Amino acid sequence: MYDIVATVTTATPTELRLMGHWPLRWWQARCAKFTKIQRRLSPNETLPAPQEPVIEEETSGDRGQWQDLEAGDRVIVRVFWPGEIEIARSEEQIQATTNVQTQSSKNGKAIRVK
Repeated sequence: MYDIVATVTTATPTELRLMGHWPLRWWQARCAKFTKIQRRLSPNETLPAPQEPVIEEETSGDRGQWQDLEAGDRVIVRVFWPGEIEIARSEEQIQATTNVQTQSSKNGKAIRVK
């Protein structure tokens, strides 16, 4: 699972396109893979790049909950594989209920970060 900075390149009522530097092994995976927009970035906010090769490409985003995004907006996109869906959901639930940051431990479970 990775959190990536992406820029909205196309934002129409039915389409959302995102340009980002995606982890190469995630991008090239032949199995199902997923994206989920986490939030908008603040103007001067950055994230560390993945510590592995990346590829700059454009991909589709989920327009559903993000009707107010416009071309040029910068967002954090979580990218993950099918087995990581439950981990992503549990992290969101923990953050929503406890308002603390989490990170994945070596065994893939969400842990609290002080």
